Amino acid sequence: MTGYPLEIFQSRLPSRYKCTAGHHALQDPYQTDCGHRFCKACIDDILNRQEYHMCAGCPEDDGCGEKLSKAKVYRDTGARRDMWLMTVTCPNNSCRWRGTFLVFERHFECCRKKLDKSTFNRAMQRAENANGASPTNTAEHRTSQPFNSGDLGCRNQVEVAREHVHNVGVLDYPLAMLDIQLSRLSLRLGHLNATQDELAVRIQALEDASYDGVLTWKIADFNRKMSEATFDRSLSSYSPHFFTGQFGYKMCACIYLNGYRIGNGNHVSIFFVIMRGEYDAILKWPFRQKVTFMWIDQSNGKHIVKSFRPDSQSPSFKRPTGDMNIAFGFPLFMPLPMLDDRQHAYVKDDTAFLRVVVDTTDI
Repeated sequence: MTGYPLEIFQSRLPSRYKCTAGHHALQDPYQTDCGHRFCKACIDDILNRQEYHMCAGCPEDDGCGEKLSKAKVYRDTGARRDMWLMTVTCPNNSCRWRGTFLVFERHFECCRKKLDKSTFNRAMQRAENANGASPTNTAEHRTSQPFNSGDLGCRNQVEVAREHVHNVGVLDYPLAMLDIQLSRLSLRLGHLNATQDELAVRIQALEDASYDGVLTWKIADFNRKMSEATFDRSLSSYSPHFFTGQFGYKMCACIYLNGYRIGNGNHVSIFFVIMRGEYDAILKWPFRQKVTFMWIDQSNGKHIVKSFRPDSQSPSFKRPTGDMNIAFGFPLFMPLPMLDDRQHAYVKDDTAFLRVVVDTTDI
C-alpha cells in the first residue's frame, strides 16, 4: 500500500500532509529542498525513472521548476510525528475502530488479515454444505467438488482451503478447527497489542500534562534534534499538551528549531496551538487568554520572554473543528546564534527548557 486514503482522518487533512505526487495522505514522508512532501515509495518511483525529474509541486506554486535528485530529498520525521497525533478510523466499513494515527497501521494489518480469514471461513463452510454439511461423512468429504478459488483472495489461501476442506478425514477435522481458532486468537492478540500501544501513548500524555495553564517543556537530546531540523528536514516538534484546568482549554506548543518561513535558517520559531478538547462545548470562544513564552536561561536567569494577546478575529483562537487550530506565535522568537552564547545557558547538557504560561485569572 502506498499512501493512505484521506477518508480515514476524522478532520480534514491539511495539504502539507498530502503526497504531492498522489494527493493521498503521506506514508513514510520525505521532503524536497523546495519544501514539497512525498511518500517514500512515490519519490523513489520518481527518482528511479530518470536521473533528474521536475518536482510536481513547483509549477503549481511558483513555476520555479525545481529539479529533483536523491541529494535533494530528506526524510521528514517532523511531519510523521505531527501525523501521529491525528485521529483516524479504520477503512474497513464493518470495523468501528477509532484511534491515533500512531497505531493505525498495526490495527489495519490485523483488520485486513481478519477480513481474509473471514472470507476463508465462509468459503470453507460453503464447501462443507455442498458435501452434506457433515464432517463425519469421510468418503464424501474426501471426494468433494472442486473448490471455487474465487471465494478466496490468493493462491496460498486456496491451497490452505483445499488442505482443510478436501483432504482431511474425521480425525483431522478437529485439528483443522483448532488451527482456525488459534488463528482467530492470534488476530485478537494483534488488536490488543495495538490498543495497548495506543493506551500507553495516552497514559504518557496524561502523565506529562499540567492543568494550571503552565507547560514546562524539556527538550532533551537537543543537538540531534537541531541537526535533524537543519539537515534532515525534521522541521517541527510538538510539546505534550496541557490545560488551563481540569475542564479547561487543551493546548500545546510547536517549535521549529531551525526557524519557519521568515525565520528559516536564522531564528528559532515558536508557536501556540489550541487543540480540540473534551469540554470545548462549555468554554468561552474565541480564546482570549494572554500567552507568554519563556526560553529558560539555565545559568543566570536571563530568560528570553515574549507574550501576545489573542486576536479574537483570528481562526487560530476559534473553537477547533479539527484536531488542532492553525498555530499562532513568533517566527522570529530568538536568533539562532543565541543558542551558543557562552554568557548564557539556553542549552545546557544537551537540553533546553521552554515554558509556556497561559493567564487563567479571568477564566
